[in-house]
Amino acid sequence: MIERSRYTFWILVVAVSIACFGLSFVSQPVERSITDLKMLIRGSQPPDSSLFILYLDNFDISNLGGYPVSRLHIASAVHALSMLDVSVVGVDLLFEKENLAYPEYDLLLAEQMNRAGNVILGMYFQQTSRTGSGIPPAAQPIYPHRLFMESAAGIGSSNFFLAGVTRYMPLFFRTKLHGEMRVMPVLALRMLWQNRCKEAAAETDSAGTLDPAVAASWLETCQGMSPDSPVRLNFRGTQRSYIMIPFVSFMKSYDSLAQGYEVQFPFRAMRNKAALIGVAAEGRSPFVSTPFSRAFPALALHAVLFDTLLHGSQIRDAPWWITVLIIFLAALGGAFIKPFARLRNFLAAMALFAIYLAAVEWLFILYYMDIPVAIPLLGFGLTALGTVLLRSRERSSYIASLERERKELHQELTRRTLELEHTRREILQSSEEIPPSVEARIQEYEREIARLRTRINDVVVAEDQRQIVEPRMEFEGMIYHAEGPMAAVVKQIRSVAPNDVTVLLTGESGTGKELVARAIHKLSKRNDKPFIAVNCGALTETLLESELFGYEKGAFTGAAQRTPGRFERADGGTLFLDEIAETSEAFQVKLLRVLQEGEFERVGGRETMRVDVRVIAATNRDLQEMIEQKQFREDLFYRLNILPIHLPPLRERRQDIPLITEYLLRRENPDIRISRTALAALVQHQWRGNIRELESIIKRVVILCTSEGRDLIRLGDLPEEISRGLRIQEELDVLILEVLRLKQFGRGAMSETAAELGGLDRSTVMEYFRGVVFQQFVADKFDLERTVVHIAATNDENVKRSVRSKVLEYVNNLVKDIDPSEDPAAVLTRLRVKYKNMPRKFHPALETLVRACRDSPYVFHDFLDRR
Repeated sequence: MIERSRYTFWILVVAVSIACFGLSFVSQPVERSITDLKMLIRGSQPPDSSLFILYLDNFDISNLGGYPVSRLHIASAVHALSMLDVSVVGVDLLFEKENLAYPEYDLLLAEQMNRAGNVILGMYFQQTSRTGSGIPPAAQPIYPHRLFMESAAGIGSSNFFLAGVTRYMPLFFRTKLHGEMRVMPVLALRMLWQNRCKEAAAETDSAGTLDPAVAASWLETCQGMSPDSPVRLNFRGTQRSYIMIPFVSFMKSYDSLAQGYEVQFPFRAMRNKAALIGVAAEGRSPFVSTPFSRAFPALALHAVLFDTLLHGSQIRDAPWWITVLIIFLAALGGAFIKPFARLRNFLAAMALFAIYLAAVEWLFILYYMDIPVAIPLLGFGLTALGTVLLRSRERSSYIASLERERKELHQELTRRTLELEHTRREILQSSEEIPPSVEARIQEYEREIARLRTRINDVVVAEDQRQIVEPRMEFEGMIYHAEGPMAAVVKQIRSVAPNDVTVLLTGESGTGKELVARAIHKLSKRNDKPFIAVNCGALTETLLESELFGYEKGAFTGAAQRTPGRFERADGGTLFLDEIAETSEAFQVKLLRVLQEGEFERVGGRETMRVDVRVIAATNRDLQEMIEQKQFREDLFYRLNILPIHLPPLRERRQDIPLITEYLLRRENPDIRISRTALAALVQHQWRGNIRELESIIKRVVILCTSEGRDLIRLGDLPEEISRGLRIQEELDVLILEVLRLKQFGRGAMSETAAELGGLDRSTVMEYFRGVVFQQFVADKFDLERTVVHIAATNDENVKRSVRSKVLEYVNNLVKDIDPSEDPAAVLTRLRVKYKNMPRKFHPALETLVRACRDSPYVFHDFLDRR
């Protein structure tokens, strides 16, 4: 079952990983939205000065005589840029036809372009189509007029995809020219080649196209990229993150400069830079949505691509193997962390996810690497949910198997119990002496019944100790029963803590002496000062002296500097000296001086140090016996023993063991429970190592159960020295009470219990239960509510109401049969006859009730007619 569970676990992780990797190809819109968010988190970057844009808006177009803008103005701009030593000029204006009205303007523009020798003109494809990979095809090209093509340094496509343009831009368009397949570079790439890779620019033909193989070779050489993959744009920010200059403002400033006037314009900064001329006017050119702006001018996309290619800052998708690895690790993390199990796991998952997001953002900012987020998160969530479902299914299957085992054991127990009852009846009906063989058979039945009861309880979960009515107390990390011996210890701690005197803690090893010392310190007036603990038994005399009193530089070999001791560091606070009995007599003399005078000298020093320290000492040995044997100074003992506190061993705190066990289990793994038999074995163990031993055992069995995929600690999980010491002797009355509890003491519970136990008479079940009620009522000192709670073993008010009714009925009937004026012996004789069918083991409780009713009738007065 365990191997199958692990096999299913790995199948889940691998299946989720494969499914999520497949979904990664259709989750691109979500990931792209997350990429936009990464850019926003990164924030806008400073403007890039390698390219500036001269844009024509509606104001400029109106001032220049309307649209289309006169080519005279474009020629003037090209001339001005040439005079400013601009390295390359891109013109995103389509000069398709000649200007018949002003042909001289065409000639002037062509002449200026020819003189500049660095002008790249834009062209346009009327038909383009998007492809998943490879260079997108295009058809029906619209070129500039032949006059301008001959004068320009090169041609570049001005096309872009409106759908997704803010994410990807192609570097080439594929087209046929004279029956031959050629590629046309986009305007930004052609400008970059003109500026940085003139050899590649020289490979273009008169139409501005290249052979695909040549284009791929030059792109690999100049950019280190493949032409088949579109470029993912890396936006610096809004359009303000790019140098955009109004066309008219630029021309006016240049004219003023040419006429000798001083102008406040950064013309010198344009030297050896790239320039782009185009239209960015509402109604005349498109605007697109980007991560930083909903109205980003399409003209500036050329600048974004130019900037991305120039600096190599294109956003890179994570390699497929990194994506697979991240998805697998996320799925594995979801299965191991189990964020839906408890709040602590959920917070841990959130912390890991935050760290992952920070790492993703860091890689994006420094290396432009786009690590997936949505798909790993989906894989994490799916495996976490799948693990919960698998765990629930396995748990249900495990509980069902335990229930089947319990029923089988229950049937076997019922059979053995009936055989034992049958044998006893035969003996009662016979007047002959009981043969040894029959006596041996009865004993064997009783042993077998005890073993079956132990096995049944080993598949039944012990009651949740947090739900019991008897108070569970907690004090400074100490768990104890309100009526146990630790209650007196806690009371003593509360009274001792405010008094600023020495305290001596005694008790066996592992009883929690340091925990008590910390509690005393926390409740004292020194709680804002240090608490220093020292284990005297772990250090030699020399080391202990230097550790407590400190030492001067050069006091011994290796003493390189003055070092304060524990007494100095604990000044104003509390010093806990554990295992004080393990110190030598010479050290005890020095310690006595500190306790009396608060003075000492460092090792190797002469200066007397004074400190104000409260000392709490602890030992697991009998100091008075050591005094008699001359192993411990008597005067030091009296100095330490001002306020002694003795901690009882765990074997004397058996009421606390279920509470401590429940606390340790919830600390180690809240999903793990313990069976009744296993808990009973823990309660009956002697615990020579006390709480430290119990804690070690709980850690061991939790690891064992977790590794085997179980959530119930059974007797066999405990060490042999604990499990073999269990002695449980339960008989038919315990079995009847358990079945009645399962049936919640409802109507017909007596008859159903009799039938379930193999055909017992209903009257037999009722008499056994009556005896249980009398016995428990006496044990609880005639406290009705405590009796109800113990018998019901639940907080369900309906069940407690049914039990209360039965208890009142039985006790009320008994009280009515008692006449205070009747002779006591006669009353007992008469009631023994009346309750002759009640098992004799309950008759002592019956007699106690009768005597109590006669001696203290006021105690039972309220029971009369209470129902």
